[in-house]
Amino acid sequence: MKFSNFLLVISLVVSLFACEKGEFKLVDFEKFEMEVPSDWEKIRLKGIDSYVGGVITSEGDTLIFDLGWFSQDVEERDIAFEMYESYLENWKPNEEGMIPNDSTFIRAYKPHHSYQYDSIDCFKVKFVTPLDTLGGFSGVFIDSLKVDGVDVTKFNFYGWGLSDRTEKEFIAALKTISFSNSYCK
Repeated sequence: MKFSNFLLVISLVVSLFACEKGEFKLVDFEKFEMEVPSDWEKIRLKGIDSYVGGVITSEGDTLIFDLGWFSQDVEERDIAFEMYESYLENWKPNEEGMIPNDSTFIRAYKPHHSYQYDSIDCFKVKFVTPLDTLGGFSGVFIDSLKVDGVDVTKFNFYGWGLSDRTEKEFIAALKTISFSNSYCK
């Protein structure tokens, strides 16, 4: 009886590991590939000045990548300009009219995301996750995928307002990205 229980436990453990391996699939985006949960679906999008595409998650979230010269870094959105409430009091006259006093405008850094630096394939990357549960961007940014003179190809892959589960799956999937040989030499 003990031997049959032992065999049952062994077969359950083996089947668990077999199921985990089958829960992922390799998605080929031509310029890179990555492993995603098997119930995520690849989508094709049409870009104007860059190569774009993405996946739709099992929860219906759309995760979009942008590979091109104008791919944006989410950290730039965390920088905001603020005005004092009493900004009118800080304007001063000069020969050209009214101009703001230097203290009128404050450049404030108000982060809404957490940034962690790591590497994927042969590149240094910035992973982005929201700081609070109100949502925000989750994803990755590479600022120099390819440099050709003054042209710099960048890469981002982001989702917005993801659940904790989807965010964890997405970040894990991003860590499996492998770029084509034209990028990693």
